[in-house]
Amino acid sequence: MAVFVASEANDLTREGEVKKAGLEIAKVSAFAVKVPAEVIGEEDAGIPQRPPASARGVHVEITVRNLEESPSFISRLMVTFQASGHPDVCSPAGGPLSVTAEYQVKIPWDQPLQKGSGYHKVPFTVTHELTHEIRPNMYEKFLISLGPEYEYEEMPWLGIFKIALERDSGEKVETNPIAAIEGDYTTRPFSESANDDKERRCQVRNSNEVLSMLKVPDLILSREFRDLKAELEAIRSSN
Repeated sequence: MAVFVASEANDLTREGEVKKAGLEIAKVSAFAVKVPAEVIGEEDAGIPQRPPASARGVHVEITVRNLEESPSFISRLMVTFQASGHPDVCSPAGGPLSVTAEYQVKIPWDQPLQKGSGYHKVPFTVTHELTHEIRPNMYEKFLISLGPEYEYEEMPWLGIFKIALERDSGEKVETNPIAAIEGDYTTRPFSESANDDKERRCQVRNSNEVLSMLKVPDLILSREFRDLKAELEAIRSSN
């Protein structure tokens, strides 16, 4: 995994900072950015589909400061998921593509799912070993992309997770929970015109599940998840 790191020498506004083991998390943001992707299969081979050149994956930018007078060595990155998966398909359209994207942190394709659900059993943690030095009294910026190893092109993946950076001494610094969704999300699983009561109940259940996830304390919302939250609240208030 190649984690982008950039030094920052200037003072930064600290949002929800955490101090531990000589490190502090100064700032966290999440957003969608295009990542390379390719089609690896499709459910309906009779429907021609144009392979996507890219997918809009979840990126998290974390700014960390070393408070010590000596270098701090980061040896491991851990992402612990409190929610992960996709809403139920209420109105099957046929022919969705199975896509693999080049994320740096991948949720394994065989990660167990909850019974009768598109969401994974949680919590679970994805770990990656790395070696990086943060110089004394300096800021470093980590840019991390993450998502499922395989996914359906038109079904949004969403997740709630914490990211921890571990020093070679075993001490860790961890973000607050982050809620993020793929950039090309659609409100179709929540608000498309239903053909019958069963489909409508499915849409309401999808919406309620997502809004329930957002009750996690101290949650940091990605730009796209903030937009989806506003749309789901508007749909709920109009019903």
